[in-house]
Amino acid sequence: MQQLHSEVNFDLPFYETPLGTHYEIGYHVGSHFKERIQSFLQRKDLPFQSVYLPYINENLTIIQQWIAFSKKEFPNLVEEIKGLANGSQVPIEWIFSMNMFTELRNLMSNKTAEPSSALNIKPIQIINPTTNNTTEESTTENNTTTIINNKEEELPKYPPKECTDIFINILNGNQLLGHNEDHEKSMKEYAYIIKVNLKVLNSDNNLNNNNENNFTIRRFTAYCYPCILPGNTFGFNEHFCVTTNGEPPKFILLENGIPRYLLNRYILESNSLQNALERLKEKSLILASGFAANFVSLSTTTTNTTTSTSAAVQDTIVREQGLQLREMLNVEIAPSLDGIHPEISIHKIEPITLEDVSHCKNNNCEEGKKQQTFYAHCNSYLHLKVDQYEYPSSKFRMERANEFKVIVNEDGVKEFLGDEKNETFPIFRKQVPPDGSATLATAIFNFNENVLKIFIKNPKDLSLEPIHIISLENGNLKQ
Repeated sequence: MQQLHSEVNFDLPFYETPLGTHYEIGYHVGSHFKERIQSFLQRKDLPFQSVYLPYINENLTIIQQWIAFSKKEFPNLVEEIKGLANGSQVPIEWIFSMNMFTELRNLMSNKTAEPSSALNIKPIQIINPTTNNTTEESTTENNTTTIINNKEEELPKYPPKECTDIFINILNGNQLLGHNEDHEKSMKEYAYIIKVNLKVLNSDNNLNNNNENNFTIRRFTAYCYPCILPGNTFGFNEHFCVTTNGEPPKFILLENGIPRYLLNRYILESNSLQNALERLKEKSLILASGFAANFVSLSTTTTNTTTSTSAAVQDTIVREQGLQLREMLNVEIAPSLDGIHPEISIHKIEPITLEDVSHCKNNNCEEGKKQQTFYAHCNSYLHLKVDQYEYPSSKFRMERANEFKVIVNEDGVKEFLGDEKNETFPIFRKQVPPDGSATLATAIFNFNENVLKIFIKNPKDLSLEPIHIISLENGNLKQ
């Protein structure tokens, strides 16, 4: 088998699927990227063979229970995974395990957990923290103990992988969403982008009836890891774009929950941003692990307000003139503590005005005025009140983000996402110990230009051209 890995150069192939059902889409993707997927799974020097596969082989019953429970909730998505496995000619247990990557790592951090034969919700809280009076601060990402804010915490052995996001929302100005996709660095050389043309069967029709009236067409474009369904990184459909951040709640489901990657994939089929939020709430009660989703609506009406307006009266003007601003949301979600009440919080990124921007210069804003021109999010819950782990990388990336005050355009977003001031835990990551992840790609959604720009090298080099420019209007490559 040809080895795809290279020390220097990586490509990022783009593939548009034929129109097909969930199974057919999975099969097309698996067949098209078979060599990539097989190489990723079979290389002895990569974590799947050395770390994850031994656990999978020893715990096939547990994996099969997760498949059975997920099939009850997402039968179409399990069919897509089956198609991906058949197309790439690898065992479905391998492909499914990669689609429960977060939960797999949680299970491996909690090897004493016993599976239940009953498919009922059984929440289990993972490792309890201990406290002491030390003031030392640890910088060991992959050790099981960290000391932050005078607390010593025993962390899961396999922490979640992480990302960084930034919103720019200026009234009558720049509107951007930037995202660093962080994960194990071995993922980078096997990643790809797919544009999906999906036939979704209307619920009251027969699968064997191919009449076009029996199907709804869904189209979406996403950056994908090998073996994994689209949705858990960054992408968009006809109605909104979405990026995700892994989050570390202490309360998780070790069995009988749905993997977060399946919920991420599920929302890509939404027919509106509101429908995406409804889908998140619908499945949140059986979500196995936590994450944040960053949404920006692709529909908007351009405001005709030409004068700078204070934030205090901005909403009134919007209502009086019937203006519709582009909606930007950060949604934080965690497993339900009781299976009855959802753990979900929605934060709206309100637009700032040109007047707000005028009070900020040289990374400083005037006293009494808005003190940041952007909203940033890493891998800690900021507005959902849940008990969580605090990982050093997320902590230090967020601290560095708060040192920025004025970011108002695409160049500023590039410099922010490419920042390496903290050499141990930078925003643009290189998986140099103790940091356990690398930045695989940087995505910049520029809504003024209506494009997605993707970089696979540090974007702070402003002379660097994106590897791809994709139209947000139709998902086609522009470059």
